[in-house]
Parts: sequence; C-alpha cells; structure tokens
Amino acid sequence: MKKYNFSFHELVLVFACSAVIAALTVAAAKSAADPQITACADNIRNLEKKFVAWEENNDGRMIFVNVPKKGIWGRRMRDSGYFEPDGYHGNNRNYPKKFQCPSETRERNNSVSVVKHPSVNVGNLYDYGLNGHVNMKPSKNNPEALKRSDIKMPAKTMHLTEGVNYAILNRAEFGTARHGEGKGNTLFFDGHIEFVENIPFKGTKNYFGRFWFN
Repeated sequence: MKKYNFSFHELVLVFACSAVIAALTVAAAKSAADPQITACADNIRNLEKKFVAWEENNDGRMIFVNVPKKGIWGRRMRDSGYFEPDGYHGNNRNYPKKFQCPSETRERNNSVSVVKHPSVNVGNLYDYGLNGHVNMKPSKNNPEALKRSDIKMPAKTMHLTEGVNYAILNRAEFGTARHGEGKGNTLFFDGHIEFVENIPFKGTKNYFGRFWFN
C-alpha cells in the first residue's frame, strides 16, 4: 500500500478550505432555520429579477441609486411598471409588495407617523439599499453608464443589502438590527445571495474594500 506524505503547505490549504466550507454551512443552516431570513432572501431574489429586466431594457446599463430629476431607484422602477406583477399594499402605489423584510418591525417614521410598509418615495424608508459606492465614478454626466460586465469581481462585490436607506454606504449607521446587529441578506453582482453574519462596514474588524468598491 502506498503512503502519501503531505507537505505543510498542502495541509494548510486543506484546513483553510475546511474552515471556509464550515463557515458557509453554518450560515446556510442559520438562514434555513429562520423562515423570516429565508423569506427576506426570496424578496431580494425577486428584486434581482427586476434589476436584470431593467438592464435588458436599458442596453445592459444598471439602475443608479438616485438620478437628479429622475428619482430614487425604487420610484423609477415603480413608474416603469416593474412592481405591477407583485401588486401593492392598499391603493397607494408607493408601497410595493415583496419590497420589505418580514423581520422589519416598521418602527421607522416619515416625521408624521409610523409607516407600516417601505415607501419608494421616501429614501430612508427602504428595507433594501443598493451599494452606494459602485456606480458613482463611471461618469458624472451619466452615472448609469455602468454595466454588470464592468464589475471586476462580481462574486465578491455587493450589489444590494439590507439596511434603512435606498443607498447603503460603508458606515454602520446604514445597517440594520432586524436580523441581529449588522447582519443581513446580501445580493452580489453575480446574482448569488448570502446571509452575511457581519456586514463588513468600515471600522469593523472584517471590513474589506472589495465588498463595496469596484
């Protein structure tokens, strides 16, 4: 019988791969165990289909977080009919269905009253926000010049995540405590979704720029 002697570097590689697999397994198990996290991920998956449809109808160009004289991304998608298949809460077309996290307590307000559903017209009442860093630089005259194919590392760069604003920046105040402080479902530019145990906001020990910047 042949005997195989592994080098130190080979053993380190095996242990590193095992650690990664274990971490992904734990995250997946936690997500599967919480029906609200799963339902939230389904909502994000539904939004991703709308983003892809938007790009197909706009020469492959991605929707920007907020364009002057055009509006915030949610409002523009509503005005273009992308939320029609899901319907709206009540008769007000400001509150699309499948636009809110099931774990959200709706304790935020619009300076007048507590709001039961996210509003596409109020930027700080979004449950899901686009990465506010990625498509800021391509062109000041045309911020929507960026295509998905321009993202250098789509599997590692965040497209959308949970928060309390239509645009999420890499500061902790944009995060949410609805699944636990700083935790949430995250959509990446390659289309896959992960439940990120600790979203790497700037200043946290797990912060890394690739998550935020192209």
